[in-house]
Amino acid sequence: MKRKMQRQIQPAKKMSASNQQAREDILHFKAAVDSYTAQAAKNPRLTFKSHLAAIMVMARKDPTIPNS
Repeated sequence: MKRKMQRQIQPAKKMSASNQQAREDILHFKAAVDSYTAQAAKNPRLTFKSHLAAIMVMARKDPTIPNS
């Protein structure tokens, strides 16, 4: 019976970690949407895809960047 309970608890931990990652990805996407216009005005060749990628890279490298 203990084994069965442990199996049910472990996927929940994985799910919460993936939920956290999804939340962070959504926040980064929103930040990219909010800042794209200003950045594209400075660099007309900037694509949204590359802008989003830059934000994602910065967020991974700098843990002080807020995720909200």
